[in-house]
Amino acid sequence: MTTPITQRTAVTDSTTSQPARLDVIRSLLEVGLIFVIFALFAAQLPPDVNESHYLTKAKHGWDSEWCPGDLFLSSSFSHWLFYAVTGWLNSFLSLSQVAWTGRMVTWLFLAFAWQRLSWSILPKRGMAIVSATLFLLLNDRFHLAGEWVVGGYEAKGLAYGFVLLGLSRIAQAKPVSGATCFGAATAFHVLVGGWAWVAWISGNALLWAFRREPAKRLTQKTTWKLWHWLPAVVMSLIGVLPPLLSDMSADADSASAASLIYVNQRIAHHLNFSAFPSMHVARFLAMTIGLLLIARQLNRLNETGGSRWTQLFWFAAGSLSISMVGLLLSGLAEQPDAFSTWSAGMLRFYWFRLADFAVPCSLAVACSIVLYRLLAATDLQNRSLQRIRGGVFVLALAAAAVSMIVDRHMDPRPRADRAALPEFGNNWERTLGTFENWKSVCRWINENTEEDAVFITPDSQQTFKWYAGRTEVVSWKDVPQDATSMIQWRQRVSELCEPQRRYEPGLMSYSDQQLREFGKRYKAKYLLVPQADVDMMNEPTTLRQVYPATKESRSSYVLFEL
Repeated sequence: MTTPITQRTAVTDSTTSQPARLDVIRSLLEVGLIFVIFALFAAQLPPDVNESHYLTKAKHGWDSEWCPGDLFLSSSFSHWLFYAVTGWLNSFLSLSQVAWTGRMVTWLFLAFAWQRLSWSILPKRGMAIVSATLFLLLNDRFHLAGEWVVGGYEAKGLAYGFVLLGLSRIAQAKPVSGATCFGAATAFHVLVGGWAWVAWISGNALLWAFRREPAKRLTQKTTWKLWHWLPAVVMSLIGVLPPLLSDMSADADSASAASLIYVNQRIAHHLNFSAFPSMHVARFLAMTIGLLLIARQLNRLNETGGSRWTQLFWFAAGSLSISMVGLLLSGLAEQPDAFSTWSAGMLRFYWFRLADFAVPCSLAVACSIVLYRLLAATDLQNRSLQRIRGGVFVLALAAAAVSMIVDRHMDPRPRADRAALPEFGNNWERTLGTFENWKSVCRWINENTEEDAVFITPDSQQTFKWYAGRTEVVSWKDVPQDATSMIQWRQRVSELCEPQRRYEPGLMSYSDQQLREFGKRYKAKYLLVPQADVDMMNEPTTLRQVYPATKESRSSYVLFEL
């Protein structure tokens, strides 16, 4: 009996669709496992180091009555799209809930983007999980300038997700869609996306210089119709225009002064090569040498991802060329001439940022290619030995990842509080007690003071606005981005933060009259200081103590009324 044509077609369609469904399920499983790894690594209590900085600004941007008049919150927006996307969530979620929501979205997006990048180069099951874990380890332990990718909720996490998607499209010889992803990255974070553009262009220039034929084949696949690139350009302008207009609004002297403040005083550990610890330089150099060695081996491979990995390698090379310019600028900034001021101003654009992402990204994917060749060895004579080597590598990677994750969670305090609140060596009970007392005084302030009250706060903290929901005169962490506000920030830091670092009584080394004058100048009604500073005073203060309720009640922090 002859099977009807329609029935045979149905059978064929069912047969071919089943493997496709399995591939989708396997891909989703990989994305889920990568997401779990990212979450295990970064799921500390909020706020993370930068969440107390960016999410409070997003909340104020949506509701200007929250912390009104705060110098940082009222300054210009550096990541306009991120604040627009995030700010509305504060209408019905708390800051911590916004942080968790944003984290989940970001980690899932990064996991999806990484899986797509891995499969565009090495479409083999399990390799995306291995390379994602290795990337996390390399980025966390071998960075040069402190750049991280997986962490709290902020603009650059979303931007790096789009960069990963762009790299996956470029690896598939689809540069227009890759450029569109870079445009989306720039819209969320101008420096992450902007440097990705530069690294891609400079990497292809290097590819052309060293290997002309492969570069020629790449350009033959490129669509040069300008309107195809229009979405990428438009999205990039969303990220570029706000900070550009802010820079143009400042006069030359203010812009120059602000750049020097930002580069030499506030963010030198991210911007100036001379401020990088020697160990950071050594370990990043070791990672770069490892990348070059493995690239030499993969250069001879035209199968199993070797050739498709080429674009990712030259993207990393492009990021290193950006860092080399940063190295030159760092040297020029040390020279005693007028040109050094210009060089210092140029350093504020984070020349070393992208290499901290691109080099471990490229190396992690390259190692997964080598690992796959070991595990899939076909040489009968060396198959067992090769697979043993591959297994040892996987076990070592798993052990290193577990150690890294455990180390991240040894301190139960949020990472923003770890970064700023006092620590007392091996006295862990006192360290945790100070953290709990800090939250307690902030909670009391939130419940018992006016919503528009202004506070002079301790230098050793960065989460006052997060917990208390009140305006503060200045915070070392919360440096504004526009020139005028940055100069005001520096003046306030010199008056209110630096004395806390130089003198044991901190702000209590000022007289009561001077403290009241600060209160009048900055419209601050309250002064919050550590109890230890009060205890070191030679003479008791006449300021009225409002927390704790009596002077006999002891706490880590004391609140006075100015």
